[in-house]
Amino acid sequence: MSTDGVFKATPTERAWLQEFTHEMGACRLEGSAVERHYVDAVRTSLASNGLLHRLRIACQQNLSTDREAMGYLLVDQMLPDPQNESQFTRAATILASLLGSPFHMSRKQALWEIIAVDFSKQPYRFGGVGHNPLHIDGVNTTHPPDCLILLCRRDDPAGGGGSLVSNLQQAVEELEETDRGYLQQAIFEEGEFYDLEGVGREYRPFPVLSRFPDGIWRVRVTGKMLPGMPSCPAKDVLERLQAILEKNQVVLQLRPGQALVVNQLLNAHGRLPLGEGQERIPSSERRDFRQGFVRPDKGSFIPPYRHIEPLPLSFNMAG
Repeated sequence: MSTDGVFKATPTERAWLQEFTHEMGACRLEGSAVERHYVDAVRTSLASNGLLHRLRIACQQNLSTDREAMGYLLVDQMLPDPQNESQFTRAATILASLLGSPFHMSRKQALWEIIAVDFSKQPYRFGGVGHNPLHIDGVNTTHPPDCLILLCRRDDPAGGGGSLVSNLQQAVEELEETDRGYLQQAIFEEGEFYDLEGVGREYRPFPVLSRFPDGIWRVRVTGKMLPGMPSCPAKDVLERLQAILEKNQVVLQLRPGQALVVNQLLNAHGRLPLGEGQERIPSSERRDFRQGFVRPDKGSFIPPYRHIEPLPLSFNMAG
């Protein structure tokens, strides 16, 4: 079984997903989450035919919240042709329903949020063309998503935009003890909180580091705090943490049809700059990704982390 962060589906496994995608109707949302009976139907069908046992084991080995796990899994040759967006995202929803309970964070977005090239965005922001620094999503919420899924419909024809992952637990251990202590202060702020659901309440200010009873660190890191931040002790410590993460980062150049699953307790993620000449690439040919989230639960392929209390996915800022 795979323990190197890559799962390559067999033709039989891929065929099952494609056939089942045709059988299943489109899902609907309950609050921020895919309706429960849809998730249960996917898992019941799988249990009846015994397929995808290899995927379950790969998720347990690579995505469990355990210091020994890679904390990410690249799923290859599982999803159908990404040019048929409807079939591609429906198959991805079935896959996500096996991994956990799929949901979205923003009321303004579909279940699978589009990550397209947007020249109006700051280069380091979501959809920008520059270096997207290592971070976790939902950094300023009480319940950041446990896991995110990135879907590649089209990679950058200019050769850039590699996805980044970096081990958060390793980075914390490499910090000086004084830096770890400083980052446990609730003095940090980043981002806005609006039209979000499924992630609890706004958390502002927040500590970058907090520790669970088993020693696993919650690391609310985002390099997006650094641009424009005035010189101060907080910036110095954040820069040292970011430098460690960048030193240890792994670059994954996703290809069309591949999916990257990231456990946000174990890994930060980001993106290298897109290749030069983006303005000369027709919009229909530029890099095109989708992003969604899952929370592991009872019966999911990714084991739920015992120290995070389950949050109803319909829970939002209004409670």
